[in-house]
Amino acid sequence: MRRGGICRLMLLAAAVLVAGCSSNKGLIEGTKWKSKATTIKGQPIPAGILELEFHSDGKLVYQPARSS
Repeated sequence: MRRGGICRLMLLAAAVLVAGCSSNKGLIEGTKWKSKATTIKGQPIPAGILELEFHSDGKLVYQPARSS
């Protein structure tokens, strides 16, 4: 799976989580989530390659890992 596909999957999962969990209202804001290391179709995906940040104003920020 390409990086774009992983990004879409992660954003979709986050959107479902935020939309479907009204009991979590006020708990996710101000948090940052980083991806875990995994293997997809035999390709290793390192930990922290994707990051989601939830702001208190409802804004969701996606950041791919920065190249050195």
